[in-house]
Formats: sequence, C-alpha cells, structure tokens
Amino acid sequence: QECLSGTLLGMKENILSTRDLYDILEKSIVDEPPITITEGGMIHSGVHTTLDEYISIIEKGKTSLLEIQEREKESTGISNLKVKFSKMVGYCIEVSKGALSKVPDHYIQKQTLTNGARFITPELKEYEEKVLEAEGNRANLEYEIFQDIRTKVIDHVKVLQNICLEISFLDVYTSFAHLAVKEGYICPK
Repeated sequence: QECLSGTLLGMKENILSTRDLYDILEKSIVDEPPITITEGGMIHSGVHTTLDEYISIIEKGKTSLLEIQEREKESTGISNLKVKFSKMVGYCIEVSKGALSKVPDHYIQKQTLTNGARFITPELKEYEEKVLEAEGNRANLEYEIFQDIRTKVIDHVKVLQNICLEISFLDVYTSFAHLAVKEGYICPK
C-alpha cells in the first residue's frame, strides 16, 4: 500500500541518501573484521590492486610452505619433518630427536627442543622475509584504506544522526500501529 505520511516519506529519502556510503562499507569492510584495525584482514580483496597483490603473496605462501615441507621430506627421508612458524625462530623446519642424524649439512640449527630441534635454511629465511613484508605492507595499506573510509563516514555523520533519530520515531510509530491492530483501534470520524 502506498505511504501517505510525509514524515515516513522524508525518512525514506534520508535513508536513500546514504546508499553510496552503504555501498562503500559493504564493498570494503569484511563481515567479521579483526578486533584491532592495525593487524590487517579487515578489507575485502578487490578494493585495491596493491592490497590484492599482498593478499596473494600471503595466500600463496601457505601453499609454498606445504610444498617446501613435502620437498624436504622427500630429499631428506625424514617422514615426520614439519615446516612451521615459531615465535622464537620464525619459519623453521622441525625435526624429531630420532631423525636428527638425517639432517643435511645446509640446515642451520636455531633451537634445541626436548623432543628434537628446529632448523632454518636460506630458502626458508627468504620465504619468511617475503611473507612477513607482505603481511606488514598489507596491514599498513589496509589501515590507510580504513582511514579513507572513516573520512567518508564522517562526511555523512549529520545524515546518519538524523537517520538514528528517525528510526527511533519509526520504532514508536510501529509500536502504535502494532497496538492499534492488536486492540482493533480505528481513527475517529
């Protein structure tokens, strides 16, 4: 049914005037962003080409880790070898105690563990630098993009405040309408 209320029609116009802002937010910000705005992972891919390149490096890096792990398992004959990330060492190759005798000479030992040891290789170090640089650049670029988006939101703050006020009035009108239907109220003649 067609709305005849000037108040409600005015609300509709205010809400429609923020469609461009809605589109920016919907296209740019992921549905479940991280808690802090400086860690990266809050902006959708497709928003910025350089950001997409960083995301690609990071995602390809996960595949590369598995490839390195499989290649090292095959070349060393250490079936339980693992390539992983450690806060102490960074990206490393973890070898159990029983397989330490099979470790090749080009592995550089970085940490001794109770049940084995952690090693690095020049290839793994290069990989780590590339991925960590991409992660840092991604976080910085995403923060810049977020700042731009925040500026656009600030430009709309008055309209958004008015919409909030109008929504509160709409809530009251809806409650009155619900009560009128429930109780059978009609307009006096």
